[in-house]
Amino acid sequence: MGEGYRDDHLINGTTRTLTLFKRSGYKPKLGDVVIQRGQTYIVRGFSFVDELIVLQVE
Repeated sequence: MGEGYRDDHLINGTTRTLTLFKRSGYKPKLGDVVIQRGQTYIVRGFSFVDELIVLQVE
């Protein structure tokens, strides 16, 4: 399980959650840049739940 995000490290103050299937092969790392529907997010935390990867992004 990854480390959680800290409010004092937030760039714009907004956090979101993105969910991926583990079978996608994605290996999350803190600080990764993720692009979803034309929006760019930074991974601030992650966890593994069943067959899912839950990303905490801002």
